[in-house]
Amino acid sequence: MPEIIDEKKEREVWEGWLDEEHGLKLKAIRNAVTDIYKESEIKFHDLPFYTPHGIQHCSAVENLIHRLIPEEKYKKLSLKERFYLLASAWLHDLGMLKNVYFTIYHNGEAGASHIRKLHHITTAKFIVEYWNTLKIEEQEKELLAKLCFFHRKGEDLNNCEEYFYVGNVGYRLRLLAAYLRLADALDICSDRTPSESYAVCLAYNIPDESKLHWIKSRIVSGIFLDQEEQKIYVQFKIPNKSNFADKILFDMAEEKLQSIIKIVINGLRSELNSVINVLVRGKITYYLDIVALYSKIILDVQMLTDLREIVINYDIMMAPSASKLLDIILIIVANLLGFSLKKGRPFKAIPSNLPKDYKNQLNKINDFLAILESDILLARPCHLGLRKIVERIKKIKQKKDIEEIVKDIDHLYQCHHLRRSAIRINAKNFFQSNFLNKHNNGIPPTDINNSVNSEMITAKHEVYENIKEEKEKAIHPINVLLYGYSELAVKALCGLRDALIEQKYPCIKESKEIYNSLIEQDQSDNIQIFICDGQPKTQTGITIRYIYHDASQYAFYLTERGFSNITIIPDIIAGTLMACIDIDFIIVGANGITDKKFRHSGGHLGLIKLARAISKKNNSKSKGSTKIILVTTTEKIGFKFSDKSSVGDIHHFVSDVEGFRMRRLPDCSQNREHIWMMKDRDLIQRLSETQIAFANPREDKVEISDIDYIITEINSEQLNCENGWIASDNWSNFIKKWKEKAKENSRTNGCTGLTIPLRSIASQ
Repeated sequence: MPEIIDEKKEREVWEGWLDEEHGLKLKAIRNAVTDIYKESEIKFHDLPFYTPHGIQHCSAVENLIHRLIPEEKYKKLSLKERFYLLASAWLHDLGMLKNVYFTIYHNGEAGASHIRKLHHITTAKFIVEYWNTLKIEEQEKELLAKLCFFHRKGEDLNNCEEYFYVGNVGYRLRLLAAYLRLADALDICSDRTPSESYAVCLAYNIPDESKLHWIKSRIVSGIFLDQEEQKIYVQFKIPNKSNFADKILFDMAEEKLQSIIKIVINGLRSELNSVINVLVRGKITYYLDIVALYSKIILDVQMLTDLREIVINYDIMMAPSASKLLDIILIIVANLLGFSLKKGRPFKAIPSNLPKDYKNQLNKINDFLAILESDILLARPCHLGLRKIVERIKKIKQKKDIEEIVKDIDHLYQCHHLRRSAIRINAKNFFQSNFLNKHNNGIPPTDINNSVNSEMITAKHEVYENIKEEKEKAIHPINVLLYGYSELAVKALCGLRDALIEQKYPCIKESKEIYNSLIEQDQSDNIQIFICDGQPKTQTGITIRYIYHDASQYAFYLTERGFSNITIIPDIIAGTLMACIDIDFIIVGANGITDKKFRHSGGHLGLIKLARAISKKNNSKSKGSTKIILVTTTEKIGFKFSDKSSVGDIHHFVSDVEGFRMRRLPDCSQNREHIWMMKDRDLIQRLSETQIAFANPREDKVEISDIDYIITEINSEQLNCENGWIASDNWSNFIKKWKEKAKENSRTNGCTGLTIPLRSIASQ
């Protein structure tokens, strides 16, 4: 177990690493780097959404290098190797600074994620070109540049030379890079993190390692490196129950925190695994495992606020939904102004001892909106809901009174949730009117429905035996096919289940009465859900692990809402499934809709066209056809898309993504900036040598004429008839009705197109 450290003795050992000459050289580098950071601080802010990479971080990495090589073991490194390693602690993140990026590329418009992605390359170039400014000797610049380049986990250490020669002397470059990489990863204590919750709001848009840094920094209190046991201990701060008046809220926070801690431990193990072989062969010091320690503490108001944001952002990190993104952006803007939002309740000021700085708060919002526009909207023009929200926030923040601004932001937030809740209600009415009442789906009303009362629902087991008997009378379950994680599609599925429950038990008028009951479970089982594996969205780690898997996260979200009859299939098998099984509904969401098309992630077009072809064939054989249902809110309707296409030779659009060659295809959307394959080192090398490229376009454009029905928060609408496509007329009528409804209801409750009372959203 960890022992108490004698810091005075430790410091004496650290100061003995270098002789006077190299000590002065290191001091000169520290001063030069400090000046560059100060210049950057004056001209630019830290990159939004990333933990600070300033002087404090450089110092922490240097200290961690000393801890990784404790006592007298540093003597197994040569004097020059010690100097290079300590110097790299100060140099490795220079590429994160905007002024350094501009100096190298002469581009002042680059987005934060782009700067972050290239920062190790930028650092290496800056060292090579501006070695004199950094007080580095010219003959040492290439070694230090390479050392800093390989601090990034995304770069395979096996591609780093084992020895690098300066003059006639060889230095263990790969070993030095391994120590630097591990020290950088272990700087995870809470003093590295900005307090604003927006640092992680775009969790699914920033690199995995960056969101991991932010989360680690909020819940880790410290680390201890035990050389005798070859273990690294990480101590996590977890809340005491006394912090929570509500047990359910505590259980939810604790469950999600445990999941987050698992992510942190696995992430650190991944970092360790990327260097462990190099360290073991180096025969100086090495570590074999990461161990979690827990400390239950009473959290102060600020930490509780941070914890709340971690939990919120964990949801979006694990569930990259367009609707969830709109939700979190409004929360973040309010947080930046010092207020918190809650569904169905008034907004509140966040307790803080910090002085209010209105100008600084607005500047942070401006930076935040700029990142949204430059990073997300540029790469994803289909996010029309996001574009509309950004434009609304821009207008709102022009008001002078901060509480008036927050009031308007809260209004947008509450309306957003009203729309989501109305989707469920309208979906229930839609399925009742169009399918269940007409076809009954083979599910007869139960004879016991008149005897079902609130007491029996509460005592769930009392009606379950009768339910099981009636269940055998059902002809077949309703088959639903899903693709591409959509929270609104899940809302529609909940509406379908509500309709089934109301049909079977007419005396139950409020679906919330039987939430999590055996009655709900019974009707959930009657909906058979097939989820196509959205492989284009899959993200993998450098050490053969999944960062994000769309189908499984979709399935987890459905199970949290009571669905259990769930099957995941490969996306290419969708046609096989539809040919063998009567799929009743394909339910999809959208990121944006115009008068002719809707857009969503890559893969939707192929699935919908396939369903159309198979349904046409099935109709000729008197089999049931699959109905394609689009579920969206009107906040995603109205803007025109930017349809700029690629031009010229496709070979001009080849870039490197995580070691793979990525080709941009003409007339397709931009590629996703990740690889869906497992990153096998030998395979990457062979693919690179043979010049084989990959393509993974982000978005699909789907004609409205390919959709049978649309469900929104206003109502539902049939877009196609059995005897042919009439989408254009129906769609125009829908848009016209939407505008009229929006104008009418904006005078009553102020939420465009909604009539549902605000008080009901907490229960939906």
